[in-house]
Amino acid sequence: MLPRPIVLGYHGCQRALAGQVVAGEKSLKFSSNDYDWLGHGVYFWADDSKRAAEWVGQSGISEVGVVGAVIDLGNCLQLAKRECLEYLREAHQTLEAICCQRNLPMPQNTGRFFGNRKLDCAVFETLHRLRDNRRLPPFDTVAAYFVEGEELYPGAAVRTLDHVQICVRNPARILGYFLPRDI
Repeated sequence: MLPRPIVLGYHGCQRALAGQVVAGEKSLKFSSNDYDWLGHGVYFWADDSKRAAEWVGQSGISEVGVVGAVIDLGNCLQLAKRECLEYLREAHQTLEAICCQRNLPMPQNTGRFFGNRKLDCAVFETLHRLRDNRRLPPFDTVAAYFVEGEELYPGAAVRTLDHVQICVRNPARILGYFLPRDI
């Protein structure tokens, strides 16, 4: 049997909360905003504690903290896999049909890099409902490459803030927490 993929993820938050999570006193918030780009769950930057710290610092929190997590991806919706992208395409078509049937407007994304990702969130949540309705195994996690920032150099496709983000839908896949040394 092949080993399951284990990754390190980093979640930016207040310094006090980071300590409480590592001590087992509190849990990280399961985000269920209608604009979460990978759908609902707990969000982590893959392998980049400094990016997590930058993000929380930009949000106006003065006491920056970062929680590291050891994550077993389990049944992961890996957006680098064509098969998984096809699942999303089908979910989008289903969402379109539902909105048309109910005479509702389709959710929209706003902003290229920042902003609300209401369409993306609705598509991911539709995908998860489709799997549930079909009695298919739920996805524990979602992993995706996110393009963000300015060109790294003139003409580059790579951007200054590109990263891999992980959305943990099944908290049991978080094997443990730690405080990163470099923050």
